[in-house]
Amino acid sequence: MLINTFRNRIFTYYFLVFIIFTVVIVLFQYYREREYRRDRFEAVLDNVSGIVHNYIVDNELNDSTGFDELNDLVAFVPVNNLRITIIDHSGDVFFDSDVSDYRDLENHISRPEIQQALKNTTGSSVRRSSSTGKKYFYYARYYDDYITRAATEYTFEVQSSLKIDKLFLIFIVILFFLVWAALVYINERLGLSISQLKQFASRALENKEFNNIDFPKTELGNIGNQIIDIYSELKDTRDKLITEQEKIFRHLQAMEEGVAIFSHDKKILVSNNSFIQNANLLSDRTLQAPEDVLRVKEFKEVVDYLNEKSSELKLSIGGEVPFKEIVYQKKNKYFLIRANIFKDNSFEIVIKDITKAEKNRVLKQQLTSNIAHELRTPVTSIIGYLETILDGSVEEEQRKLFMERTRIQAHRLSELIDHISVLNKLEEGPGFYDIEDVHLYDIIKGVVDSMKMKLEAKKIKVEIDIDHKLKIRANRTLMHSVYQNLIENTINYAGENVLIRSSLHYEDANYYYFRYINTGKSIPEKHIPRLFERFYRIDEGRSRKRGGTGLGLAIVKHAVQFHRGQISVKNIEGGGLEFLFSVSKSL
Repeated sequence: MLINTFRNRIFTYYFLVFIIFTVVIVLFQYYREREYRRDRFEAVLDNVSGIVHNYIVDNELNDSTGFDELNDLVAFVPVNNLRITIIDHSGDVFFDSDVSDYRDLENHISRPEIQQALKNTTGSSVRRSSSTGKKYFYYARYYDDYITRAATEYTFEVQSSLKIDKLFLIFIVILFFLVWAALVYINERLGLSISQLKQFASRALENKEFNNIDFPKTELGNIGNQIIDIYSELKDTRDKLITEQEKIFRHLQAMEEGVAIFSHDKKILVSNNSFIQNANLLSDRTLQAPEDVLRVKEFKEVVDYLNEKSSELKLSIGGEVPFKEIVYQKKNKYFLIRANIFKDNSFEIVIKDITKAEKNRVLKQQLTSNIAHELRTPVTSIIGYLETILDGSVEEEQRKLFMERTRIQAHRLSELIDHISVLNKLEEGPGFYDIEDVHLYDIIKGVVDSMKMKLEAKKIKVEIDIDHKLKIRANRTLMHSVYQNLIENTINYAGENVLIRSSLHYEDANYYYFRYINTGKSIPEKHIPRLFERFYRIDEGRSRKRGGTGLGLAIVKHAVQFHRGQISVKNIEGGGLEFLFSVSKSL
């Protein structure tokens, strides 16, 4: 019964669509044919009006001479029952071929064809004449001095010429019945395919075999066979997923990190043993179940983040998963708590013991700060030494030499301190740098302008192949530092007559991908993997003579990683280096 109902519904829908289509075509053709025949008839009367107008002009007829000579013209025009009327623009009748006392006719200004002619140059109407009592087809045409009106009696012959051809209607009726028969046949074939699909669905729900289902050789039958193939593949995939799910579950149980996955309404879906253990190390009270972590103060920041995201209509997630990370210290231990939010608003909480890594980070941070502090001591000594030299206790030539060398070292040490400070902030976390919309072209142009003299001294040309209007979410200072260090590196080591080209070479839903190349000197391949290491120099002696701190490319790498991107470098054919790096769009 369900199949029959569905089949009948489809037949009804198709049939209604065809009826509407047929009616629209018939109406369109009817009005189009009627207008065509009327236009053709009006064209005949328009020619008559033209002949009358030319006759009046050629014979210089006017109101004073009269228009009676037009009676001779009417006899020669090949139009049956023709009536000619001359009317001035105010509606007074100057001549009428069918009315002898036309001077006594009432004013014609209100006649519909006259009104149309006054507005649109021409006008027509079918009506009964109040003067003769006969029904006419009127056609009026506007001229500068008068209006000519040609009319023919609305006889059976005229009516027949204006009627549309009924052959088209007969054709439509025949076509209607042919299509109706075709729809019945197609509907029967469709019903058979639907019946087979129902049989397949019933067996699939009961997990029974369905190899003997035979679909008809139609498009819907082909779709049915494809559905069976897809279902078979999905069934195999489901079985494999169940196996993989079991593997993942066992892996979760073996992990040291605590992992728990919750539904969108904060119900636990799966968790491992380490999760509740790590959660209890974090909490001041004993937790019995994974859901309890969502109600303790140590997880308040994570819960607030989850509530904020769950209030959104729908998370739009491409390649990246929204997440929140916090580091929580409990006594002498450090824990990383990470919340990952999935597309259906379910979420995962990971608790990882990072005590060892965090202590190493703190130690490294202190070490970096101590280095910066120690480096300020020689800077102070150098400045004091300069003051001594400037007292005049040494010869002038030697004094100037010492001053220049001291100034260079002082600036180098100051730059080294600044670079170490930048790296220190980058490692400490994103809190030191604000994210905003920046025009990358303007940043690069500013760096190039600030180094114009150095670039010109080395005959280095710079091309910026980035749209002026491109905006990225980034920290302005760090992006400035990226290009400043890359260009300084080129100036110091690439040589002369070098071309620098910076461009946006690719973009997807999640990242911008930028290219920076210089056509200068290449470097041995063995140094490529270590190029971004701190204080790493290819040639220690020559590098120090050329300036630089050994931290420039390290800052570039950390600045790119701050923007959730990656950077790589390689030699290019013909000489030079190519740096490729990405910047995330979702900062």
